[in-house]
Amino acid sequence: MIHLTGLFSRALILFFLFWVGGNSLSAQNANSYFQTGVQMNQQGDFGKALDNFNSAIALSPTNPEFYAHRGYAYSRLFLSQKAKQDFDKALQYNPENLWVLGNRGTLGLQTGNYEQAILDFQQLIIREPDNAWNYFMMGEAKYNARKMYGKENTQYSYFEIVSDYSKAIELDNKFAYAFSQRAEARMDSLLSVPRVPQSNELNFICNDWIIANSLGVADAIRSIDENCEDRANYLQAEKAWNLIEPAFSAKQYKIALGYCDQIIQMGLLDSPYFRQSLFQRAEIKRVLQDYEGAIQDYSTFLSISQVEDFWVQAALYRRGWAQMKLEKWVNARQDFDLAIQGGYQNSWIYKARGTCFSELGEKEAACEDWNEALRRGDQEVEALVKENCKKGLFDFVKKKKKKKKKKKP
Repeated sequence: MIHLTGLFSRALILFFLFWVGGNSLSAQNANSYFQTGVQMNQQGDFGKALDNFNSAIALSPTNPEFYAHRGYAYSRLFLSQKAKQDFDKALQYNPENLWVLGNRGTLGLQTGNYEQAILDFQQLIIREPDNAWNYFMMGEAKYNARKMYGKENTQYSYFEIVSDYSKAIELDNKFAYAFSQRAEARMDSLLSVPRVPQSNELNFICNDWIIANSLGVADAIRSIDENCEDRANYLQAEKAWNLIEPAFSAKQYKIALGYCDQIIQMGLLDSPYFRQSLFQRAEIKRVLQDYEGAIQDYSTFLSISQVEDFWVQAALYRRGWAQMKLEKWVNARQDFDLAIQGGYQNSWIYKARGTCFSELGEKEAACEDWNEALRRGDQEVEALVKENCKKGLFDFVKKKKKKKKKKKP
């Protein structure tokens, strides 16, 4: 009896060791198949990937990763129903797998199962609130659901859809397709209401398409051409503007002048490119000694400038400088007066205005301005002061006057 018991115990131990070893070997083989399947997925050979995932699942039928990756392979082969079944199985075994949740949501979006997609991306937004992609895909699911259900469907408002795209942009301001789709949704919203769109509404839309185009969405240019005539010109103006400075720096003044002419002829009066191109064209003409042309462009620039900024004062100074070249001393002095009153108080403007005063016979005013230029660091003006100004009169060069010695009583 003792002998039989010993045999039974040894057999039980051997069975246990065989069972554990077999399971361990089975797990190793399953993992090997799985890793090969993942490599096949990465290489785009989804048929071979499926063979390996099938083998892995046969050996380990409760591993969520195996179902997740096989579902991905099915989705890439457009076997949508099988893909969803595997994603469901993977989430059944591991509900926290966000990668699977995202893939199932994307599959729902691709196959028209928008409600499933919305539910999945809602869960992803809760768990990953800082992921721009989740909000973009949520917007896509709602937008497509609205299109499918027709205008009568108000379950997903355009405001809600635009808000999802806007949140994606807030989290990633380089998200090109979020800009493009937000523009499309806004345009559809405008067209759904029987009224004339306001210009600022179209501006928002066109700005989004322009940004999308600049970030690489090629289709956006078609929308710009069809809906944003002025904005299309803005794009051309922007391209021309970016070419002016390189041409000017290379002293290719005629080429730079051509780009300025191109922008100005578009007549985009509310565009900053129009205003700055006028200023730049005046600068080029000044370099080319076309002083009359420069004065004309500076004057046009000043006439359309609605705010008193640095460029206004700079234009006044430069116009005054061009007036001096034509010996229009009164006009030049008036421009310098206005620039100085506006806060443009560099040494060279005092030197220039001093020259105007000198030419107009106002020697004291000239000396005062030249001394001010000298005080502000223009050493070249010292010769003018010594030559034209009485010693001690308006002399601000010396910081301290020599003290007179007192006579001893």
